This record gives sequence, structure tokens and C-alpha cells, in this order.
Amino acid sequence: MAITSMVVALLFLAASAGSAVAASASSSAGNAVRASGAIALKVVGLPGGERARVLLTGPRASGHGRATQRLSVGGRRILRRLPVGSYRVTILEVKMRRRHQSIKRGAVASPEKRRYRVKVQAKRAAKLEVRYGTILNPGVVSVTGKVAAVIGNSTAPRGVVLKRAAGIRPGATLSAHPSARLPRGLLARVTSVQRKKGRLTAMLVPASIYDVAPNMSFDVPLSKDAAARASAALKCGPSGSSFSPYARIDNIRLTGGWTTTRWRNT
Repeated sequence: MAITSMVVALLFLAASAGSAVAASASSSAGNAVRASGAIALKVVGLPGGERARVLLTGPRASGHGRATQRLSVGGRRILRRLPVGSYRVTILEVKMRRRHQSIKRGAVASPEKRRYRVKVQAKRAAKLEVRYGTILNPGVVSVTGKVAAVIGNSTAPRGVVLKRAAGIRPGATLSAHPSARLPRGLLARVTSVQRKKGRLTAMLVPASIYDVAPNMSFDVPLSKDAAARASAALKCGPSGSSFSPYARIDNIRLTGGWTTTRWRNT
């Protein structure tokens, strides 16, 4: 009887110890899964009431694989309880839901940078500011057909004759890249359209770039010729002296923009 009681007691202790170890392991795993942080997201460059469209891709709470969330962010937002790890934040274009001063309803805002990488650490909030730069009003139509003729001055035409053109209506803003017939390109509002024998004649009046793009942001590389001229301009040693400074400029970029609207970012 004593031996039987001792065996039962040992089995009970072993089972208890096993349960404690399992519970401890389960608790540790749970704590590892629940380790989380946050991203403090700030959106700049959108009119009040408009919301950024954001894709957030990162690790799942289970620790297995990755998932993507679609978010709508206005101004500031703290994304909480995010599992620790690396996240990809993608900023999408936004169509304006209403008019804002010179920005028309339906205008499209584009982010200055589309993708970001953010590292989320436990019990910390990573800060990320995203900025929308260019906003284009609706109604801009690119020349799709061939420019057969130009009416008036080629640098400021009163009209154009197009072959195989489509989608051009009065009130639209017509745009075209510089070409032999249009050496300065084209940005003009269509006042009337006439079709005859497969050709479309569009009469035009000048359009302001500020009407087409109320807000603009650009960052473009300059040509090698422009870079060479800038480099030569910096070689400016005193005349008649042996001093000749060395200057080398690589990867020159032109950065700038404008805005015709004003609002306060919250």
C-alpha cells in the first residue's frame, strides 16, 4: 500500500510539473506574440477634410507571414498594437471629394514619395511624415492623335488640327509635349471642336498652369550639359593668378514647386 501511494504521489508531481512547464512556455509564447509598438503617422499636403489612402504591410500578430491593411488617414493618426518588425507603408493617390479654393472636386493629389520602410520596436512609436505635393485638376486631356497642322503661331496656337484624335471636347484642357509643330508644347483650353473627313479641329485659348496644377512639387535630374555649365561656373579663380579651384558637380537635380491654395494642416 505504501509503495502504491508513493507511485501515485510521484505521478501527480510529474504531471503538475509538466503542466507548469507547459503553462510557462505558453505564457512566454503569448508574450512574444503580443510584443508590439506603434507608428505615429502624419499626413501633410491635403486640404482639410480629405484623407490619405495608405497601405500598411507588416508581420501578422500570429508571427506567421505578413498581411496588408488598407487605411484612411486624415491629418494625424497613431497606429497602435502593431507586432514588432519591419513595415512597408505605401501612399496612394487621392481624389478630392469636394472643391477647395482653386482645387476642383475630382482633382487628384499625388504623394511626393510613394513607399517608406518603417521599423516598429516594442513599446515605442516610430514617427513617419508623408507629404502630398502635386494636385492636378480634372479635365486635362493629352493629345492622342497626330498634329496635322497648327492654326496661328506655333508657340501660342489659336487652334490645332489633329488626326485620329479622341476624347477632346469643349471645356477640356489640351496638353502636348514639345514637337516640331509645337516647339513649346501645348497647354490650352478647348473652346470649340469640329470634325471633318477624319480630322478634328480644336480652337484654343491659353490655359494657366496654375489652373491645371493648383499645387505642384517636382524633383527632376538636369541634363549633362546643364551640369557641365554649372560646374564651369564654379571654376572662378582670380584673373591672372595661379589659383584655380577645383569643382565637380554630379547628379544635379532641379527641385521646386508652387501652391495656389492655403490651409492649415492639423
